[in-house]
Amino acid sequence: MNGNIWEVICEHLDVEPNEPFKLSFADEKDCFGERYKIKTYGKDAGLYVDLFGNNKWVKSTLYLNKLLGFGTIAIQEPWKPKVNEEYWHIYWYVEENGDIAHIEVGQSTFTTWYTPDLLRVGVSNCFKTENQAENNKFRVFERLVGKTWVEWCEENGYLNAEASQTD
Repeated sequence: MNGNIWEVICEHLDVEPNEPFKLSFADEKDCFGERYKIKTYGKDAGLYVDLFGNNKWVKSTLYLNKLLGFGTIAIQEPWKPKVNEEYWHIYWYVEENGDIAHIEVGQSTFTTWYTPDLLRVGVSNCFKTENQAENNKFRVFERLVGKTWVEWCEENGYLNAEASQTD
């Protein structure tokens, strides 16, 4: 990292430069409908907002202390890899002895003929980076299964290899 403040903010929020995202703030019940993106270089570097959802981006007036405040979460839009592009996804499995369940992050190359790839895109289980997949693995699991990882493991009688959900 070269000390560019906007790169640091992207890293803090776990978003990619120029990739749209929404924001959820700890002091507000729901996230705003506005889409944001961060430009990291040049005289136009900064936070931009798409106020009307028409891809006409304008500089945001959101204060940095609000953007970086406690409980602020960036919610990325679902991403779809291009054909032959590598992507990261989550999966879970139970060891052969049937006792211990694991939730993991895997890497694949996207094709349009492989059913698991198409299903992962359909349920938003595709991430550009391993870090993004790792940071979202419990959220993806809960969205797909309707239960937390711990609840699912307890309900099915598995010892879970990752007893604490850290995200």
